[in-house]
Amino acid sequence: MPAVNIQCAACGASAFKAPEKPSVSSVVTCGSCGCTLGTVSEIEKVAKSALAQVGKNPTSEDLRKAFKQAFKNFGTIRVE
Repeated sequence: MPAVNIQCAACGASAFKAPEKPSVSSVVTCGSCGCTLGTVSEIEKVAKSALAQVGKNPTSEDLRKAFKQAFKNFGTIRVE
């Protein structure tokens, strides 16, 4: 499957941190600047909706557009 580059909107880093055993309410943070990106359940919900939009054989561009649209209201996440 094609890849999408998801970055912290604050610093541009693509490394994220979550607890070793995350729950749905666990907070995901930027691995570089520590900015809170959202909860595991919020991010999972948005990512699943983006994947549902692209179908079975998406191109990298289809995937990038779907994720960009899905995460547009997440001021903390940027899709490149």
